[in-house]
Amino acid sequence: MTEVPVKTAKELWAGDVPLCPAFWIYGFTVELMFKWAMRWLYSSGHAGDSVFVFVGGLAVVYSAFAMVAIWRSASRFEGHGGWAWAARIGAIIWPMGIFWGP
Repeated sequence: MTEVPVKTAKELWAGDVPLCPAFWIYGFTVELMFKWAMRWLYSSGHAGDSVFVFVGGLAVVYSAFAMVAIWRSASRFEGHGGWAWAARIGAIIWPMGIFWGP
């Protein structure tokens, strides 16, 4: 049962996942969930608690993983090069919003 997520993680890391799901699912959506979790923990008074620090650390590690995965998927993208570069830029800028912004 754990083979599917491991396989997906390996495919993501290798850039074997197409750019659209790599960016929108594994980049944007998962990082949005981290952002919501951090906002909820903060607004619930858990800022500075170990769970807040753990989720924040996990968000940073995952964001770095997702950035590499999206960058590699963008390198294999066969469509217009502008979309590949937009995904790369988004992969760099979007994670910053986990800790800052509304």
